[in-house]
Amino acid sequence: VKNHVEESLPLQWTDGDGKTFRVRTGPDYKKNGNKALSEDSLYECVAVDLVADPDKKIEHIASKAELPPPRDIDDVKAIELSGLPRLIVVNIKIPYKAASLMSGASHYDNDPGCSWILTFSIKPETVKEALGDNPRPGVRLLKTFISEWGT
Repeated sequence: VKNHVEESLPLQWTDGDGKTFRVRTGPDYKKNGNKALSEDSLYECVAVDLVADPDKKIEHIASKAELPPPRDIDDVKAIELSGLPRLIVVNIKIPYKAASLMSGASHYDNDPGCSWILTFSIKPETVKEALGDNPRPGVRLLKTFISEWGT
């Protein structure tokens, strides 16, 4: 069953350019306030889904979702050796109702809301950098985070 949006609008997708963001540069950002254009992104967005169940919250959505298989450009063995995950799944939960400002109580238990599920796949360039001798700071930081936090 299509809704009015699906019937009137074609599906669209545009890749974003991670190099357009101005990010803080250090080591003394707080003192000097310097910013510079970021380097290219480490992952690319391969899927965006909106998931909702009007009757209940959906917990641990990534364990229930069908994740995309490796792409033709993915070297699965190299990705495993890199120490970085092939996919990163981000679940953004959005409530249907606004919280009461006066009660201080959470409405989370009574509001199933919906979830935007964003799936990002590692770029081959990121894998190559992670396996190399001198990866850029963002790759090193992600490797450290993944190794300490787990996948």
